[in-house]
Amino acid sequence: MSGDAPNLEIFESIYREGMQPHEWLDTYLAKAL
Repeated sequence: MSGDAPNLEIFESIYREGMQPHEWLDTYLAKAL
């Protein structure tokens, strides 16, 4: 996973504390790619 700023912002907009990777990963990849 890249740590550059745009992707980090996408991740932070999706992820909530305690979420499992399968809960946010598909959404993240759809937005990040």
